[in-house]
Amino acid sequence: MRNERDSVEDMIHHLSWSLKFEDINEKDKQEMLSAVKDLVCKRDEVRLNLQEAQRESHKKFHNVWGQLMKTGYQSSRFAHQVERYACLYTSQVSNLRLYSPEKYYKPSEDFMSHEFHLLPL
Repeated sequence: MRNERDSVEDMIHHLSWSLKFEDINEKDKQEMLSAVKDLVCKRDEVRLNLQEAQRESHKKFHNVWGQLMKTGYQSSRFAHQVERYACLYTSQVSNLRLYSPEKYYKPSEDFMSHEFHLLPL
């Protein structure tokens, strides 16, 4: 739907630009104005459909928190922090069902480049 909306908006802008800056006879100008009017109606219809689809999608998530890992097209601040700082991440808790709740997860130790000569091989 977004691609359709973008395509319609591109056509509207192209026709509007042509009407404004090109030398067009009166008959063609009227046809182009009519086409722009039709495209604006189509764009509004596509926008309403897209808004309704987004509303339905958002209803499937928590009513306060929403979709935790996304904000529109982009990753949320929370998702960014999870990606950067989490030692362990899974898309769903059930992925850990075969592990004991007592299991301790820790990251491998980070070493600075000048410390590598101190490490045993």
